[in-house]
Amino acid sequence: DNVTYYSDKANAFSCFSTVEKLRGNYANSILYSYKALELCNEANDSLCLSSIANNMATTYNLMGDYGAAV
Repeated sequence: DNVTYYSDKANAFSCFSTVEKLRGNYANSILYSYKALELCNEANDSLCLSSIANNMATTYNLMGDYGAAV
């Protein structure tokens, strides 16, 4: 079904985002996170949205963009 499709794809982008963050490629991490957010939104998956937003906040924090992290 579409919900599972979007959720699975969002999880994959979330993993890519985490890998990029660990490599120090923060801009790429944020881009993958935005893609994941779009897919979570399509799936109406609030847990996924929360997880991605949390990941984005830590990435922005690492970048020193504390306003965006909030």
